Amino acid sequence: MNGTPNKRAAVVIGVSTSAGLTPLVSAPSSASEIGDWLRQLEPGYDVTVITDKDGEPVTRKQIFDAVSHYLTPTRYEMLVIYYIGHGLFQNASDVWMLSGAPGDPAECVNFDESRDSAKFCGVKNVVFVSDACRSLPATLGQARLQPSSIFPFLDRFPRPTGEIDYFCATAEGLPAYEGTIEGTRRSFLTHALRAAYRTPRPNMLRVVDYDGKSRQVVPNRALKAFLRDTITETLSDVDFTKIQPVEVNVVADDDVFMAVPDPAPAVPPTPEAPLPRGTPQPAGAAKPDVPAPAGVAPGLFRSRPKTVDDLTKIHGIGRVMRDRLQALGVYRVAQIAEWEAPEIDWVTARLRGHRGRIDLDDWVAQARSLTDAPAAPPEYREPQEIVSRALTGQPVVPGAPMATALTEDMRARMPDARVQSFETETGFTLSGAKVRKIAVSQHPMGGGRAERAPEKVSGTDLGVIRVHPNGPAGQIAIRLADGRCLLLPFLQGYIGHIHMEPSGMAALSYVPSIYSLRAAQFGGQRPELDTLRAAATLALDERRFDAGDAARGNGLANAIRTGGIIDPVLGLYAAYAYSDASQDDLIPELSSEIVADLAADLFDVRLLSNRRWTEAGLPPVVPACPLLTRGWNLLPSRGATLPPALQEAGAHLTNALWTTFGPEASGPIFDAIQKGEI
Repeated sequence: MNGTPNKRAAVVIGVSTSAGLTPLVSAPSSASEIGDWLRQLEPGYDVTVITDKDGEPVTRKQIFDAVSHYLTPTRYEMLVIYYIGHGLFQNASDVWMLSGAPGDPAECVNFDESRDSAKFCGVKNVVFVSDACRSLPATLGQARLQPSSIFPFLDRFPRPTGEIDYFCATAEGLPAYEGTIEGTRRSFLTHALRAAYRTPRPNMLRVVDYDGKSRQVVPNRALKAFLRDTITETLSDVDFTKIQPVEVNVVADDDVFMAVPDPAPAVPPTPEAPLPRGTPQPAGAAKPDVPAPAGVAPGLFRSRPKTVDDLTKIHGIGRVMRDRLQALGVYRVAQIAEWEAPEIDWVTARLRGHRGRIDLDDWVAQARSLTDAPAAPPEYREPQEIVSRALTGQPVVPGAPMATALTEDMRARMPDARVQSFETETGFTLSGAKVRKIAVSQHPMGGGRAERAPEKVSGTDLGVIRVHPNGPAGQIAIRLADGRCLLLPFLQGYIGHIHMEPSGMAALSYVPSIYSLRAAQFGGQRPELDTLRAAATLALDERRFDAGDAARGNGLANAIRTGGIIDPVLGLYAAYAYSDASQDDLIPELSSEIVADLAADLFDVRLLSNRRWTEAGLPPVVPACPLLTRGWNLLPSRGATLPPALQEAGAHLTNALWTTFGPEASGPIFDAIQKGEI
């Protein structure tokens, strides 16, 4: 060390025990190890380590105070927040459970709110590492947690000051594991992250000028493939039956790094990461019993999709082999049906001890026989690929029949073509559930009303609602037969198409009524827009909407505009994509364009446009709460307050992409509308 003050700081938390959950043996020791490693680095870190190693509880106040210490006054350019402990996935956000949870529902951390608050902390780069489960709540106590941010609300930063990178140990809804690795009990993400600096692959290294010196570093952007491959391989060695797909979001530039490589690698480097589909895979170092990487990487899922095929229908794929394939990103029979010799070579090289099984049992032929229709071209098949085409200015479905471009999941999220107009040019369709009751709020403009219109599609299960608007926008409450409730904006001249799933509202799209003035502006682009919207919804729901790079250019902005107007749902997605990409400065302009077109703003876009929530003197906001469930986690960090009935309803959200209230909230919401409180 050169004696100059460090420009980097870290808060490392290790929580072994939360009430009612199996203790995580490695959490305190791993946190201490990470803290020691960061302290001895050059460039160095000022580090605070908080653990329950000696039986002392870890509290939210301890963490909050430690983070605040490094922010007041601000003198650091990087802040790392590293958590190892129990976690949940609740209301579309990760929750870190501290020692007192769930007995004390406030003793936990809201990961999404903390990430949003971190944008305004004055530090240029903030990195979160969440080495925790993301399982859904299993008990009533877990479902009633009240997580909050570990960052202070700093008024002196009215605009975002930093870029946020994060690393999550696993995908939504799945557990993360610890096990005995090289003789030591450790978590798999922490093991993989340290291995990335002990034995980085050559293609991960970059030379940068930092603090007046030329340094060889491992940029944050280079970590994703290494973490994915190392966790998959190490976990397979411990337990073939488990999978843990890491989730990484890095928006910082290529020269931003957490650490330099360790000076003396302890073990040989692992094989090269798979390259994109169609790129020859170079040979790399491998363990003696592991085939060298070869072939061409097939189309793979980056995280577990909502719909998964039973791969064991293919003779030769048992339970263990199925889990190995899923760990690679193979979840559907149609993926296997597309393989040819280069893809088979690539997969074979990663199925250690199972060489020749694919050819011996002829998986590809079996998969093709199980596939009802010919496999769609890979550039059309998956939602993220469709989104990527649109964001790079390419046709969504060039020269292909629409049916070949859509998966079953995407078809379910498409607007229902049976209803394309209303006498009022405004209304809704609803699939996947039955409508029991509707009520139109008199906010922001009185005089609107709605009624069910079953005659539009007689003899079907499709719910149809005709809205009589008394202005350009308003809000409607819809109670379903199972008691759940929705609160949605209606937009004059648009038909809203809703698709429900067991978890809640899975898709919402607004399509101009064919006889409205807006219809001509959409022209013949409706099929591509419908496809793009459905694909974007599914990609967002599966956390595969990787719009970070697109948000930096014009791709996202161009993709959401048609004929000079902004598609409301794609505009909403764009606001979140800009936020995820730390491009918050683009959201106010997006909000202005939406207001100019709709004469109203969408709640989530307004929320993301401002550091402090503001509504007075501005065009009305619809609805009166976030449309996407994840938006609820940002209300405290943006200083937003809701009507009392909606504040209480927020405790009854389901784990759906779009805001869906449980049955307990329906009565109070309808009562509040009747009283004029919403």
